[in-house]
Amino acid sequence: KRYSGIDRYATSALAATGAFTTGGDNVVLVSGENFADGLSASGLAGALGGPVLLTHPTTLLGSTANAIGAIDTGTSSAATALTVTIVGGENAVSAGVATSLTGLGYTVNRVSGADRYATAVAVGDKLRSIATIGSVVSKTTAILVSGTSFPDGLAAGGLAYLSKLPVLLTNGSSLDAGTTAFLNNEINPVAQVLIVGGTAAVAEAVATEVKAIANGLVAINVMRVSGADRYATALELAKFRAKAAVLQGNAETVTNVMLVSGESFADALSSAAKAGVAATMTILTTSAAIDADSLAWITAKYGSVTNVFVTGGTSAVSTATATSAKTGATTVAVSASLVGGPGAKCV
Repeated sequence: KRYSGIDRYATSALAATGAFTTGGDNVVLVSGENFADGLSASGLAGALGGPVLLTHPTTLLGSTANAIGAIDTGTSSAATALTVTIVGGENAVSAGVATSLTGLGYTVNRVSGADRYATAVAVGDKLRSIATIGSVVSKTTAILVSGTSFPDGLAAGGLAYLSKLPVLLTNGSSLDAGTTAFLNNEINPVAQVLIVGGTAAVAEAVATEVKAIANGLVAINVMRVSGADRYATALELAKFRAKAAVLQGNAETVTNVMLVSGESFADALSSAAKAGVAATMTILTTSAAIDADSLAWITAKYGSVTNVFVTGGTSAVSTATATSAKTGATTVAVSASLVGGPGAKCV
């Protein structure tokens, strides 16, 4: 199944309505022109039970408004107006967009901070106030990714959505004071931080800082999932999620695969809700092909994979790439014949 429109906003609209075919009460709205706020939005969207939807920064496009309307029409709580939660300041999503949404009858909230790192903390605080922070390998967990590049955060979006995990950002070399304070909070505390990305993205010094935080409990446990590049990191995260609990994995059966471009951020941000379906693994691809290791892993999981989803057009994830993943995830039928007769052996 491919979700693809004429541009990133139309694609986002199709992904949102595709994930919420029977409607919902919440939509999380982020800028389609910058990735940072969208990275932190996935966990909050999972806690609210709504999609991450891209908007033009200054104009509420028809495709975006129509998607929100379609989700609102199908809501099971018709007496309550759908709530749109904007993530990011007015430089990211303008006051005009908020006014347009209010004019359409929606309840509009905004979650933001002074910069991308503070916004991620504000989003984490919002998540913490409405839901219990989710767990990975039996420990309440926050995800930590680079705030200066997008691929590792994109790979983590589905897991954050599924398990209601805050996604925090770092400049790569240190934690800012707000992020440290969030992790040091004893209310609905974080017991573990999952760093997604190698030391070039999030330095080991950052992991050391996190380990020194106790938030009233024992020191925070730190896990890191990474690979040689963005594609390998996404694959390693999928492997970690599928690994048995006794091997310190998340013990998920691989049922669905979500293919998104690892070269641009927009479609992957939009895929958060669909990628957040239980046991759905996000795999990053180039526009031309899926890497050999990722394809081999999908092929090895053919016994349990039932769906391959793609978010983005063929210029982002080619038809050949989608077909190769589908082929790899499909059981190959093996035929056998028996020839009988006097004295014949069946082998």
